[in-house]
Amino acid sequence: MRRLTRACFLMLIVLCWSVTPARAQEYGMLVLELPASARALSLGNAFAVGTVDSDALFYAPAFSSALRGFSLGAGWWSPDAMALSVSGAGEWWGGALAAGLQVLDYEGAPAYDDLRAAEAMLGGPAATRVSERVGTLGYARRIWKLEVSVAAKLLDLRADGASVRGPAFDVAVGRAVGPVRLVLAGQHLGPALEGDGLELTLPSRGSLSAATRPVPVGPLDVSAAATVAVREDGTVLSGGGVEIGYWPVVGRTFLLRAGLRDPEGGTTPFTLGAGFAGDRIALDYAYAPYEDSPTSRVHRFAVRLR
Repeated sequence: MRRLTRACFLMLIVLCWSVTPARAQEYGMLVLELPASARALSLGNAFAVGTVDSDALFYAPAFSSALRGFSLGAGWWSPDAMALSVSGAGEWWGGALAAGLQVLDYEGAPAYDDLRAAEAMLGGPAATRVSERVGTLGYARRIWKLEVSVAAKLLDLRADGASVRGPAFDVAVGRAVGPVRLVLAGQHLGPALEGDGLELTLPSRGSLSAATRPVPVGPLDVSAAATVAVREDGTVLSGGGVEIGYWPVVGRTFLLRAGLRDPEGGTTPFTLGAGFAGDRIALDYAYAPYEDSPTSRVHRFAVRLR
């Protein structure tokens, strides 16, 4: 078992390290780096690995073979900057199959060098209208004591008549270690996007994520999640948060969340959120403020069918 675990982790490290730096000095596909889940955003953009939510697909968390359900989410920075996501998953061939679509429309430059600064500028007016689309298909299953997942992506970016598209993929392995689940992943791996005068590097990264099981504290259930990622250019991105659940009636859970993330380029370190989970439906809301930037905050909502 130890040999298999080491081999899988070594494979991921090699994949992340061997991403060929593109000739371009600018990154593209901002949609890949923004929060793709209301629940994750409220936890500092740390996805609670080990959950069965279908939007786990967007975080390459070696999602459980029991992944299931449907999720529809939206993020709003300003009338000129909005994001949408939809995902669905179910059991298939001894594991889980998931598919998703992410959409980001905004005014601004299609290229960026600083993630946080680009995110904070989403609320400001600009001459260029950018539209980004990412379609993802992923599969996961348990191999002995490990959860292994792979996902293939089709990327499309359009800006004022220019258009570039190309492939990318994610790969991840995870394992529960006592009450904590750990996941090591390589994300957004692929060649630079080139065409119509654009040459954009993908924001490839290696990440390590962790999440605890809910721990009873009086009438509350408390859990935590954290992540640290190293991008291809050496930029370190980290975040984490705490989720508190209260269920006065079985099958009806009210949730409060708070998180911290890197406060760079206009973003503030604090994120907040709330949620409700019923028998078959769940609602999530997340809020993150900004300072010294064109936008003052981002709101993200999600409806999940379980």
